[in-house]
Amino acid sequence: MNKVIIILIIIALVGGYFFMNQKNNTATTLGTTVTPTVMAPQKFTDSNLASIAYQIFPGPMSAETVKAIAGFNIKTTPNADATTLISLTSTNPEYKDQQYTVKPGEILYFIEKNPGDDSENKDKFMADDTAVLVDANGFIITR
Repeated sequence: MNKVIIILIIIALVGGYFFMNQKNNTATTLGTTVTPTVMAPQKFTDSNLASIAYQIFPGPMSAETVKAIAGFNIKTTPNADATTLISLTSTNPEYKDQQYTVKPGEILYFIEKNPGDDSENKDKFMADDTAVLVDANGFIITR
């Protein structure tokens, strides 16, 4: 009888351990459990970014876009799989370069949150400049 109880306790403990350690879309960092947030798809035209966006690919770029990307060099590299690699390289070596792979039908926009810091083809505060990729249906893919 005691052996049966001990076996049941062991089964309960093992089952409890298994249940408690199941992956449930959480991540643990330095002892803190974080549940990732899944954001609903957002239409680019409905976002707060649309009013400060400049289309950089596919081109051609407008005069306003050329002004907005002051401080960046843009290089387009066609890939064999019909995608295009867009490289945004800053003229400021302290700034992190950006790369985006754009599929056919997608649009890459440059986001200029603070146009007042751009002058003479230089950008004084680079952290406000990024790009956003929008899919063929108008939804934001990356920010």
